[in-house]
Amino acid sequence: MSLKSTSNGQENNVTTRKQQSKSVSPQRQARRYSFENRELNQKIVQCADAPSLLKVLQNAGITKKAAGGSLNSVNFSTSFHRLARHSVGKQEMRAQILADPRFALLLASLAEAIQENQFQSREISNIGWALAKLRLPPPSKVVPMADQNDTLMQMTACASQIRKEVVEMAAKRRNGQHDAEATWIPVLSKLSGHILDHIGFTADAACRKKGGQAFQMQEYANLLWSWSTVSRVDSSKFDVVLKQMMSQNQQLLEKPNAIDDLQPQEWSNSLWAIATAQLDNLEVYVELLEFVANLMEAYPKFCDRFKPQEMSNTVWSLATLLSLTHKNQPTGEADIVNRRREDQAALSIIRSAALYITRKGTATFKSQELSNSAWAMATMGFGIGPSIAEPSVNSNSNYVVLGSGDPEGDCEMMRDALLEIVRSSIPLLPRFRAQELNNLAWSIARLVDGDFVKSQPHLQLVLDGIGQQLSNERRFITSQDIGTTLWSLATLEVVNKSLYRTLAARLEPSKVHTYKPQELSNTVWALATAEIQVGPERDAFDTSLVPEDLRPMIRDPAVLTFAMAAKELMRRPHEFKTQEIKDVLWSFAKIGIRHPQLFKFVAQHIVGGEDEGDPNFIPRGFGDFSAQGLGNMALSYARHAQLAADVGDRLKASSALAASNGRLAVYTTSYLDVGETLLHRLFNELADAYLRNQMMQRCKPQDLANSAWAFAVLGLQHSSFMEEIKKELSKRTSRYTGGEINGMTQVKGQEVANVLWALATLNIQAGDLIRSVTPYIQAICKGRNKELTAVSIANTFKRQELANTAWACAVFGEYPPKLMDILYTGLLGSTTDEDALFMAEIHGDDGLQPQAIMTLLYVQAALDLSDNKRKKSLPANFPEGWKQIAPSRNDHMTDTFDELNLSTSKMQRAVSSAFSRIGFHHVEEHVITMEEMAHNHGINFAPKPVEILSIDIADVDQKIAIEVDGPAHFVAHIDGAIQKEEEGRGYTKVKKGKLEYQYMWTGERHLINGPTALKQRLLCSLGWKVISIPFWEWFELKGDETAENDYCTKILRQAPGDMLRDT
Repeated sequence: MSLKSTSNGQENNVTTRKQQSKSVSPQRQARRYSFENRELNQKIVQCADAPSLLKVLQNAGITKKAAGGSLNSVNFSTSFHRLARHSVGKQEMRAQILADPRFALLLASLAEAIQENQFQSREISNIGWALAKLRLPPPSKVVPMADQNDTLMQMTACASQIRKEVVEMAAKRRNGQHDAEATWIPVLSKLSGHILDHIGFTADAACRKKGGQAFQMQEYANLLWSWSTVSRVDSSKFDVVLKQMMSQNQQLLEKPNAIDDLQPQEWSNSLWAIATAQLDNLEVYVELLEFVANLMEAYPKFCDRFKPQEMSNTVWSLATLLSLTHKNQPTGEADIVNRRREDQAALSIIRSAALYITRKGTATFKSQELSNSAWAMATMGFGIGPSIAEPSVNSNSNYVVLGSGDPEGDCEMMRDALLEIVRSSIPLLPRFRAQELNNLAWSIARLVDGDFVKSQPHLQLVLDGIGQQLSNERRFITSQDIGTTLWSLATLEVVNKSLYRTLAARLEPSKVHTYKPQELSNTVWALATAEIQVGPERDAFDTSLVPEDLRPMIRDPAVLTFAMAAKELMRRPHEFKTQEIKDVLWSFAKIGIRHPQLFKFVAQHIVGGEDEGDPNFIPRGFGDFSAQGLGNMALSYARHAQLAADVGDRLKASSALAASNGRLAVYTTSYLDVGETLLHRLFNELADAYLRNQMMQRCKPQDLANSAWAFAVLGLQHSSFMEEIKKELSKRTSRYTGGEINGMTQVKGQEVANVLWALATLNIQAGDLIRSVTPYIQAICKGRNKELTAVSIANTFKRQELANTAWACAVFGEYPPKLMDILYTGLLGSTTDEDALFMAEIHGDDGLQPQAIMTLLYVQAALDLSDNKRKKSLPANFPEGWKQIAPSRNDHMTDTFDELNLSTSKMQRAVSSAFSRIGFHHVEEHVITMEEMAHNHGINFAPKPVEILSIDIADVDQKIAIEVDGPAHFVAHIDGAIQKEEEGRGYTKVKKGKLEYQYMWTGERHLINGPTALKQRLLCSLGWKVISIPFWEWFELKGDETAENDYCTKILRQAPGDMLRDT
């Protein structure tokens, strides 16, 4: 379409009108123009589409400046309003409108006319709304907002530029260039932004005019909506407009029945505008929330007039704003007061919304309205009780939890509203967009727990339905939909393993570089939490223990998901938040997939590599990690190393590691995976991060226990860190028994047991801790009748946890009578009902595991050999009548002993040969049985030939015990900065096709561990003289027989007593 430039005919037509006007009175002329404008408006309204409307305007003279006066303010307003309506949901039509030169001239005419003529509030409000609906004005980041005078100059300049470019294009088309493109669109956009800014100055002036009420409420709301929609936001104008809105409403409310004239849409749109613009720092923000809260609470008729979209927009906006304001804790007194006011107003609004939902129902709600309403309640933490208020493994500290004076009432109100939303959602699920489905699933996971879901059939139906919808291959879903939905289902313990695999399979490796870290971490976290079985492909990443030719190809979608997460974490680590890093590592360790390269990379990312090649590299450090993040990081590295046992079970002799079980295998695997020095630095800095900024006091009990357990499993002793854990556990259990009961003082039985086991394993004395925790253990083990029974104890502790606690007492050499009574009763029953089958039934197991059997034998021996006056005894049919039918590996994380397995190392044979050479008569692997200990030492054992203790090299007649102690008998002391000369100098070597780690310890930072200390103490109590030979001392002799002979002679002479009388 061509557009002619201004012709003489048009100019003559204008002249004719002027000449005619001389002979017509002003009154008749005004009436004629008014009639012509009304007639034009009718034509504009009657147009069926945008092209026909622009044709009407072309004929009206928009080629002239300000349309030559042929369009009044109403015509301009109607034209833009109708054009916006014609383009809604029609992208091609919008593009056609913007490229049409007639529209460009219309906008230029508006810019000129709006500066010369008086536009009414409704007209400028409609124009602003239309420009925003057309998505024409640019964000203020692209075209900055200017002051009022500069804005007017820019409007004039842009209008002239548009007219010039339109004329140039018309000339090109006359000359045959029919494909000439519209070059004015960028200027068009810029001009529309300045017009919207000018409208803002006009509204601001009207609001500031004393006693002025130039705008209606809907017009104010439209302006706020327009500014926010196109991101041209001036917070000062928002403040002025909102103040005026509240003032006008307040005046209106003073009239009888005025509430009937208030429209919810005005406030819903205003809140939506503030939330969309993220203006949580407005002067009137809190006042506005209080005003709306009062309207909804004090005037039920007003609240009932909300349409579903208006109500869902209101609560969505409120939740969005609170999630912004609650990112940071208030500091000053004024900020704290404002936060309380904000929370109280928000609580009032969400309560009104919940009552509205349950009272009026949600049958007329659309899918987005249902999803947004649930999302808002979840985001604000409305009605969340203490049992589920704390963030889960995959949550973050930015979640809002609204405080309430009536938590039980709010919880019931929230659940009623949620169930109403869910009931209405079930038949509409096919109409839900994917994001709405994942939002609904996330909301349910945030608001209720798995037990509540199991009790509500509608919740189960909707979650199943969400899974089915998202697994439909014909439905487009994003990685966010997959990650959020799987996270929600796993959090709620809704496990459909086929569904999990189906959704994981929809992640595309070719697009993984576009996936957000949270989406990847959520997905692997869900797969791990749901314990999806991954089969042999779990060995695909194990470069330490699995020979290359045995590493399988990856076809399983679950394993492929883990591969994608690891790849992206190593490719772009700084894009991953600390929570996402720890979730990925935790997921690998939890599901049982070893990935040494990933774990080493993350360690280097956090504390720096052993030899950084990049001089500009700055380690990330643990500064941004939460207490839970630190605990999970420690836990993940320890579990990752422990998985060596599973690899050994699967591969048997094909494993690359020579020994894959026991403490030595864990140490060796962790050093092969990460590196000895790097691992020590990682845990040293992790402990220091805990000790800084009173992080320990903010730790949940589980985080404290996980961290202590991890240090012990890896044989890393950080004494300052463990001392603080002792203090924390002692303080919290004491506060609990003193009546202060909350999430920080309620320590689970497993957590108590793990801390005590860790301290004992690291050979750190408990001090006053045992005395502190004994009353606490008594309190949490008592049943409803306040009595301690085997059943009540079994409800708090598993048997392995009880055994570990008893073993820790033996290592500490402390046996509080009340605690020992609980431990023995929980393990074996009371003296009147020692029944192995009964105990297995109440514990839900098949009997005592082998390590628990050995633990009890050691504990009984240590107890009887101590000066403790109150004796205990084992049942007459112990151990054979109490053994587990099918030994389980589930609790190997806190094993104290395995059954006594005798083996002789190469080093031990060399030591034995040396002692033989110097004439020291001995036997290897001498064993001490229950029978011997019962007959010779009065231990309360049934006299049975069950082997308990073994001695590496023993002179049985003189009772000289020589223990050859390898690395598994020691822990590394990692307090303080590790000097270069103290760093681990160990290395990997291959021997007979097997990997071995050559330990190069010197003893400077190594101490005997708890199991070794307890064994030595037991042997001493049995009358043996114990000599320990640390492996590093023997290695220093380098196989020189003369040196070996001299060494053996020396240690015998230094030992107590006359050990050489028969030599």
